[in-house]
Amino acid sequence: MILFTLLLSGCSGRYENTQAGTALGAVTGAVVGYNTGNKHSGRNAAIGAATGAVAGGLIGNAVDTRKELNRRDSGWQ
Repeated sequence: MILFTLLLSGCSGRYENTQAGTALGAVTGAVVGYNTGNKHSGRNAAIGAATGAVAGGLIGNAVDTRKELNRRDSGWQ
């Protein structure tokens, strides 16, 4: 999951915050899930990584969308 996320983050384009948010969310979610303190740490890390990737991607996409709208409104090409 993390390797897939890192491979996607290498793509260039207008979605830098989406990609960074997805990667950061996946790593953070995996760490939090792994450290929840019960015997299913691997499963929790996978669930945390998936949840964090989705949340981080959504937040990053919102930032990218806002930047794009601001760019269009300011007249920058």
